[in-house]
Amino acid sequence: EMEARHAGNFGPITGTTEDRYGYDAIAASLARRILTLDKGSSQVFGIEGKWGSGKTSFLNLLMQHLNIVVVK
Repeated sequence: EMEARHAGNFGPITGTTEDRYGYDAIAASLARRILTLDKGSSQVFGIEGKWGSGKTSFLNLLMQHLNIVVVK
């Protein structure tokens, strides 16, 4: 059962099958680039956008492509 969120929206997507806006292709591309970075250097990435624009959804897709799991 989905939980209603602010302004009638539902929470962020968690997987590629839920992606209706093409974020998965961008997340996959960024993940490939991240994986080619020099492992000996530090990198910082930012995701910026308005509330409800899909930042968390994008991050979820990116983490999926990077095989990163966050335990809360």
